Amino acid sequence: MSASPVGPGSWLRDPRLWCAALFAAFPGFMTAHIAINHFATPWLGPWTALLYPEVLAAAALTAAGGRPLRTLEPDLRRIVRVAFAIAAWFAACAAVQGAYPEYWIRRIGIEWVVGPLLGLAFARHLDAQGWRFVRESFLWSMLVAAVVACLLYYLSFGIPTSFEELVVTNRTGRMQAGLRAGVYFGELTFGGVNDIAVIFGLPLILYAGVLMGTGERHPLRLLLVPLVLIIEYLCYSRGTLIGLALSTAAMGLIVAKRRIAVRHQPRLWAVAALFYVLILMPSGALGYWTDQILVRGDSTAGFRARLWSRALEAEASEEQFRESLPPASLEAMRQETERMAASPAPAVAGGHEFTSTTADQVRQRVGGMGRRLLFGYGTGNYGVIVGATPDMGIHNMFLEGFLAGGLPGLALVLWFWLLALRRLAGWVRIQQDAESVAVLTCGIFIALMGIIVSVRLESLGTLLIGSVVWLLVAGPYRRRAAPGESV
Repeated sequence: MSASPVGPGSWLRDPRLWCAALFAAFPGFMTAHIAINHFATPWLGPWTALLYPEVLAAAALTAAGGRPLRTLEPDLRRIVRVAFAIAAWFAACAAVQGAYPEYWIRRIGIEWVVGPLLGLAFARHLDAQGWRFVRESFLWSMLVAAVVACLLYYLSFGIPTSFEELVVTNRTGRMQAGLRAGVYFGELTFGGVNDIAVIFGLPLILYAGVLMGTGERHPLRLLLVPLVLIIEYLCYSRGTLIGLALSTAAMGLIVAKRRIAVRHQPRLWAVAALFYVLILMPSGALGYWTDQILVRGDSTAGFRARLWSRALEAEASEEQFRESLPPASLEAMRQETERMAASPAPAVAGGHEFTSTTADQVRQRVGGMGRRLLFGYGTGNYGVIVGATPDMGIHNMFLEGFLAGGLPGLALVLWFWLLALRRLAGWVRIQQDAESVAVLTCGIFIALMGIIVSVRLESLGTLLIGSVVWLLVAGPYRRRAAPGESV
């Protein structure tokens, strides 16, 4: 491969440009999926996913060839094999437990088949310079996305004038109403408020690596930092804010332990400290954090603890997806949501409307404790039982592995993440630079968010999180340069 990311006269045939184009189009994934689902689902049903941009990209990049698979690093091939093993086991469990194929075919296929295929394609086509070219494309596209997101928030909600308006009226209440009620901030960016917060955290961490490493050569892109921090404040996802704080601390510890020379570190730490001071300044913010972090009563932490403890005994419950807020705020939220979405669409997936009767039938079908320990519930069945829609989960990416595939599924998901983080840590040991630390930190952040916020590699039917994970994992971290190649 040539050292130049785009060769003269052959740029349309350069797979590295296709990879860059995929991440340049990243901010449009959610909108593209909504449009594709709207127009194609009546004809294609669950196979509509074949038209998704990440699926088309995986197919095109795989067909384009690249480095032979046997030349890829053994640890990368092992990660891909584990991902395919997860897909096979989850599919078998879904079939055994009678899960709805309209849902699980798409979910497992996007998460554990298309994702690793993209990872293999990135590894086969991208040398180190090409990988950085794709990362730059991602950062620029997310700068544009940040500008658009701020504008959409203003058009949807205006400027919040109080902390209660920010976290109760907007974040918890009106955010759920959707496009029909004039709320553009969610569906036209990256979905739910937690998803938006997590996804914008990814470029922030990667960009910190650029600033601490080679430095910024494009002053305009410095706007990415304040814009993303504004979005994080507007989303006010406590889990994401905790994850960013822990990831920032992890980055500092890695830099100190490895004695890596970095730039601008005091300035970046000062910006982070100021941001968290501003997060806690509004009247009522400290009480909001205290009530929700402590594991007690109706706090979010208490809710999650009860939810996880009942993974083996799923029961339908209104508490399952109720935000822990004061009764007056809950009532105000309910009235506002009803006012803006007086006739909401039923929870439908693949043509099925899921009811309490359906939940009882599914609960009987998944069997007793021993069967669930071995096969789990089957992908989507747990959500039908507790929330009347297959996409409802348990707010923990690793326990989702248990729900989909029992104890073997949990072990496979844990193994996948152990191998992935170990590979990223290996790059830090070899490269000894700030950019590799940022990549490892990004992996740590996503793993933390899988526990705290319940992000998935497949996010609301898209591979938004997964495509970034596979770009990180598939980077050319260990292989030696081929003749004439720049690494």
